[in-house]
Amino acid sequence: MRMSMNTKAGMMDIDRITADGSKLIFTGTILGTIPVRAVLTPSEMRKALSMMSTTTMLKAAWIFLVK
Repeated sequence: MRMSMNTKAGMMDIDRITADGSKLIFTGTILGTIPVRAVLTPSEMRKALSMMSTTTMLKAAWIFLVK
């Protein structure tokens, strides 16, 4: 999975997502060369979801299911 900036330049390549208890571990590289291991906790996921409007959540689900 690739996360990009507005210019389509690759910001982060995620190679693997694993679970460690209740946390999600994202493993990959930033800017193509810097290894990174990011941790997403349940409280941070709740914060991320609270930043999204209902419309955005529905659009994200639609994109996930259709594309």
